[in-house]
Amino acid sequence: MSGDDQSFKVPSWAGKPTAGLHLDVVKNGSVLQKLLIDEKPCYMFGRAKDVCDFPLPHQSCSRQHAALVYHKHLHRPFLIDLGSSE
Repeated sequence: MSGDDQSFKVPSWAGKPTAGLHLDVVKNGSVLQKLLIDEKPCYMFGRAKDVCDFPLPHQSCSRQHAALVYHKHLHRPFLIDLGSSE
């Protein structure tokens, strides 16, 4: 995915994560929020509220900045940079 192409294709190795899998949002050493990432194989991050699961309202982020994909065979998530120019 690059430039204006907004069509990330979920890899064939993606699968549903383990129940309870989450990300901690931490600031100054304190957990501000837990983001649950255990419902589907892929979660999108970026400025585009209409397509991203976790909107990132910062000018340094692209519309679709990254995808967090759970690997069904390795049993762990991978963060994929979607090749933005930001």
